[in-house]
Amino acid sequence: RPSLAIRCWIPAVVLVASARLLSSYITEHRDDFKDWIADGLFTLRNYISQYILAPLKHGYETIRYGKHTYSVMSDESLASDFRSLEDMVIGFAKRFSDVNPDDVRYRVEHGDLSDVMQVYSQEMQQPFRNAVFGDLVQAMLIQVQKVKVDVGQTMAALDKLLKSNELNFLLLSTVPATLSIYAAAKWLSIRISWWI
Repeated sequence: RPSLAIRCWIPAVVLVASARLLSSYITEHRDDFKDWIADGLFTLRNYISQYILAPLKHGYETIRYGKHTYSVMSDESLASDFRSLEDMVIGFAKRFSDVNPDDVRYRVEHGDLSDVMQVYSQEMQQPFRNAVFGDLVQAMLIQVQKVKVDVGQTMAALDKLLKSNELNFLLLSTVPATLSIYAAAKWLSIRISWWI
C-alpha cells in the first residue's frame, strides 16, 4: 500500500489551488455576495410576513374580534333590491286590480310573482304591439329585478358560507408556506451537520 503523501498529493494540490481561486473570487465579488445575502434575507422576511404571519394575524382577528375579510355583497344591497322589487310589483298590481299591498308583499317575499305573470302572459299574446303600447316592458323589467334579487340571495348564501369557513381558509393558506420553511430549515440543518 502507498504512503499517505503519495495517496493524498493530488487531492491536496487540487484543494490548495481551488482554495486560492475561490478566495480570490470571493474577495473580488465581496459586494455581490453581500447584496445576494441581503436580497435573500429580505425575500425570506417578506415571504414569512406575507404568507405566514399575515394570515395568522387575520385568523386571530377573526377569532378575537369577529372581523370578516371575505364578503361577496352587503346585506343592505340585498335589502334595497328586495324593497325595490316589492315596490315595483305592488305598483304594477295596483294598476290592474284592487289588491292589498300586504298580500302582494307577502307573495313577493315567498317568490310568487303571479300578479305580474298573469299580465305578462296576456301581454305576450301580442308582443310587438304590447312592447310599444302595452305593459310588456314593465313586466319584463320586474322579472329582471326578480332575477337580480334571486342572484343577490344566492350571493348572500355564498357570503354566509365564506364567513363560516373564513378561519379554515386563513389557516390552510399558511400550511404550504410553513411546510416549505420547515423543509428548507431541515435540509439546511442536515447539510450543516454533515459538514461538521
